[in-house]
Amino acid sequence: QSHAFTLNFDDLKKGSSLIGWDQGFYGTKGNPLWQIAEDPTAPSKPNVVRQSGNAVYSWLVKHEPLVTNGVLEADLKVISGKEDPEVGLVWRHKNGENYYYMRINAVEDNVIFYRMNQGKKEVVREAETKVGFGIWHHVKIQFKDTQVDITFDKKPLISVRDAVLKEAGRVGL
Repeated sequence: QSHAFTLNFDDLKKGSSLIGWDQGFYGTKGNPLWQIAEDPTAPSKPNVVRQSGNAVYSWLVKHEPLVTNGVLEADLKVISGKEDPEVGLVWRHKNGENYYYMRINAVEDNVIFYRMNQGKKEVVREAETKVGFGIWHHVKIQFKDTQVDITFDKKPLISVRDAVLKEAGRVGL
């Protein structure tokens, strides 16, 4: 079954939380807070979704649809962070212990594709690239069966096969 949809947050009220989404985090402590915020630099104006809580590795996933194969595209910007200033995309999210994600990091200037497998964070592949703070980047992830291709600012960056998480799951940030 195929699902195609575009999400933006422009019709939502600033400061509102997201209905139809679940949030959580990796680790032993934290309190993620995902809300709608205004950003005059957003590629789609005026709103963005922003994590402003204190969870280091937080995630936000849409309840539906469940996706096995697909394409995720987003414009992402790292605005702050102390321990790990990063932002990314999540797919095949079964629960807080099993999902794939990729993130861009403004301090390390890299993109890393991770798998969260039975609660253990594992690096699948990483690539160096300039990220920086306050810069919008376009990220595209194509995933079909075991193949994952990640494009960063329209340049192919990571292409790898990984067969650990095969089942449909939720998508998000």
